[in-house]
Amino acid sequence: MQFLFMVFAVVPFIYGSLIRKKFSEAIGAVAGFVIPFLPILLFDLRHNFLNIKLAFEYLGNQANVNRVLPVWDRVVAFSLGLNPNRIIGLSFYILIAILLFVLQRKLKDAFKKKIFLGLGFVWTFSLPLYFLVAKNPSEYYFNFLLVISMVLTAFLFDILFGKKRVWALILLGTLISFFVVKSKPLLDSTHFNLIEKTRSVKFLEEVTRGKGAFNVSFNVPANEDAGFRYLLDHYNVMYSGDPKDPLIEFVIPFNKIPTPFIFKDFGVYIPQSWIKDNWIK
Repeated sequence: MQFLFMVFAVVPFIYGSLIRKKFSEAIGAVAGFVIPFLPILLFDLRHNFLNIKLAFEYLGNQANVNRVLPVWDRVVAFSLGLNPNRIIGLSFYILIAILLFVLQRKLKDAFKKKIFLGLGFVWTFSLPLYFLVAKNPSEYYFNFLLVISMVLTAFLFDILFGKKRVWALILLGTLISFFVVKSKPLLDSTHFNLIEKTRSVKFLEEVTRGKGAFNVSFNVPANEDAGFRYLLDHYNVMYSGDPKDPLIEFVIPFNKIPTPFIFKDFGVYIPQSWIKDNWIK
């Protein structure tokens, strides 16, 4: 859903084409935006419009608490290798926006001016749009802004070190090393490991197939339930959604509560009452 915000990147191209009455160019700009989403559309067609349903469900169940800024603070902190801080988070947001629009004004190439104007729109509108339509985002909802950060970084490198490639390579190597070190704890964690999530969900489907009713919950840290609901739907785990039914829990870390079924950092807790009713006869 969040990648739809990139529509603002093509607005300058569409507007310019319409002003000049170059309708074929406007159609090309629209097609260029739509075509990358075709694999997602095909995926949804194959999986009963899963992403579209989840998007509408997400937008229709927004919490009263607005978490946009705290989440943004963590995104910036992780990107820069710092601790979350509101001043740093907002300063980074404003600085990048200013850089994008200043570059757009300074550039002479019309095509590049449109690119940076569009990227400036995307960056600037991102936080306000989340405030309006998605008040409780996860950190990965801001991944689409990585595209803008990479384009801006590459362009600034070209401006500052275009003729000093040795210094550019030294700085680039330093930055890559820094981010590799900072990313190591995330890469070492299996909390977001799709393989283990798949194993745990397939296990649940096998042991509950044709058995009594049960409900499912996620006893996990914030945002670490990502992927579970898709897998439950994909493997046809028939949980009831009724809070009165026995509750089977996905637990991260597995030792948070006694969990008899462990998949690395994951645990699957099945209440004894359900086991006795369905396994022990």
